[in-house]
Amino acid sequence: MVGAESMGALDIGAALAVLGDGTRGAEWAQAETVLRQAGPAAWPGLAELIVVGADESAQRAGALLGFTHITDEIRMRVLSLLDEDPGERRESVIDFGLGGAAMVPFARVLATSLDDPDPSVVAAAVGAFASIGRATVPVLREVRQSRLRSRRAALAALAEIGWDAIDPRDARLLTRLIASKSRTEIPQSFYPNAEWYALRSTDRDAVLRAFDLSDPVPVTMRAGFERWSTRRTKPSGHWLFGGWADHRQCGQMFVSPAIDGWTLVFGKPKQMYHEYEYEHDAQQRRCVDLSREFGTVYWYVQIQNGGCGDWMSWCAAEHGALTRYYHHDFYGDAVEVGEPLAAEAGLRDPDAAGLWGLMNSHLPHERMLSLIRAQPDYDDQDLDDAAFDAAQQIWVGRVRAALAEVGIDIPPTRSAALIAQRTTVGLGELGADSQVEGHGVLALTECGRRWGHRGAFPL
Repeated sequence: MVGAESMGALDIGAALAVLGDGTRGAEWAQAETVLRQAGPAAWPGLAELIVVGADESAQRAGALLGFTHITDEIRMRVLSLLDEDPGERRESVIDFGLGGAAMVPFARVLATSLDDPDPSVVAAAVGAFASIGRATVPVLREVRQSRLRSRRAALAALAEIGWDAIDPRDARLLTRLIASKSRTEIPQSFYPNAEWYALRSTDRDAVLRAFDLSDPVPVTMRAGFERWSTRRTKPSGHWLFGGWADHRQCGQMFVSPAIDGWTLVFGKPKQMYHEYEYEHDAQQRRCVDLSREFGTVYWYVQIQNGGCGDWMSWCAAEHGALTRYYHHDFYGDAVEVGEPLAAEAGLRDPDAAGLWGLMNSHLPHERMLSLIRAQPDYDDQDLDDAAFDAAQQIWVGRVRAALAEVGIDIPPTRSAALIAQRTTVGLGELGADSQVEGHGVLALTECGRRWGHRGAFPL
């Protein structure tokens, strides 16, 4: 036991030892003072003490973490965050998020997951705080003001709750950083998992009015494109970026700078979410209406989630007249209006078999198995997105070459991304040769005006 004469110089470890040794007295009060002043740096040790400490030590540790009384249920919940398996910790964090506002008393304990060694646990914790809500802002700001490594994740959690939750000093720094990066930013290629419009216009104000968008905030292209890009390594937690809760999906749209003369608008207008009429007719009318103001308008959809929700579409309108509408979904259902675009020439329709089906039908069994074994593993965490994409392209090339040897030529498959590349702006071709005018903005839809700006994005 540490003597009372040395209590003034206690570090966090010694203070936790005093609190956990079961000896009452002045030492406990002094140890509690040290731990209270230590703030977020002491929270991991206090959380552990809730689990392993004797009852009175656990109660005192719990009080420092904001609990009124430690129960067996609280002990079990805290224990779940300390599991050796990162997958189990991640699932526990997600459960906290699903608990919503009822999990506010666990905010300080949950904040320890913002410093987890596994990035997926950190990402889940950011999402959990977003789900639990604004009552956790004081705790997150306390972490943000510390010197802990987790202060960056705390900023992300604050941004997910709402940009107005960010400390004003941080907000000013972010504004200056965005302005600085935007001046010299080169657009980076990406593969969309989204729907977007391409308008032949450089008049951003007119675009904002046409989509009933307000409160535009300058952001980098990287930040704007991120929400609508395909990423194997996107943060876990279904309420992040893609959740339906609180209109997160329809609250904001990204209006790009003019790129090669086209302004791109990512997201779905409010009326296309919440007015449940026949969507094909509604989307065609939307494109026609926009073309009356902007002359040439395209709309694209490329949604791939690895399941029955996969679908693609594109629509083209010129000066108030529909020229083309195409829709194809996972079930093979297609809707076509108008003659195919010139950009569709030489493309084959999507099919359920894909490359695997073609290999099975046309290649010797051993050759097919050899190629299948060589395919990059989607779940390989040692490959970042760029490395996986490069490896996948090499593998596809090998499969095409093997099929060509047996006389099977595979034309490219129709996709919205490829049609966009051939008609307006190829998102996979963005780079130093792209002509950029102005800067992009995130703006609020009618739904978003109720909630305000929110979301954490890389800059």
